[in-house]
Amino acid sequence: MAAAKWELSFCITMKLCPVSEIFTLELLITIWLYQVNVGNCKSLGKEHVPLVEKLVETGKEILQKNNVTDLSDVRFGFHWPPFCSVTHLHLHVLAPVSQMGFMSRLVYRLNSYWFITADQLVQRLNSMS
Repeated sequence: MAAAKWELSFCITMKLCPVSEIFTLELLITIWLYQVNVGNCKSLGKEHVPLVEKLVETGKEILQKNNVTDLSDVRFGFHWPPFCSVTHLHLHVLAPVSQMGFMSRLVYRLNSYWFITADQLVQRLNSMS
């Protein structure tokens, strides 16, 4: 089977949210895919690993352009259906994770029923036969 090639067109939205009394900002980058027929992350297969990796790579590039260099304090991930209001694939890039507010920590928490990190998704896809 030939490797999948993706011609991607991105729309990137950035939202700065005050998350503490000292107004530290949470950077939320959402990378939306256009011209790619991809549903949510549950509809992906092993052949979509390069697509997920490209989304993460794009997120890292955006962070670097915005002077976010500590990738250990960044979370890359996806809402896990049925807990998502947008049904097409998009990546959330959250930084700094250590300063996220209560609601963001709840919505984007690790090992939850409604959010999966990009690493967890890649691992899951690679384990498919």
